[in-house]
Amino acid sequence: MTLEAAAAAAAIVKVAVAVGAVVAPAVAVGAVVAVAVAVGGAVLEAVAVAPAAVAGVVAGNSGGKVK
Repeated sequence: MTLEAAAAAAAIVKVAVAVGAVVAPAVAVGAVVAVAVAVGGAVLEAVAVAPAAVAGVVAGNSGGKVK
């Protein structure tokens, strides 16, 4: 292998290592985002149910009349 070819190969390896360094955190962030989306979905479901529950409690506490 000539020096030029060796230098080119070294440059390619450096780029690959740099790309790997960028991709690894992105994969980790993707995992965190997936968990956040799952948690967010659960929170949205709870928020959707909460108004009905609150309305039920308010109706119960006010003798069935919502103020």
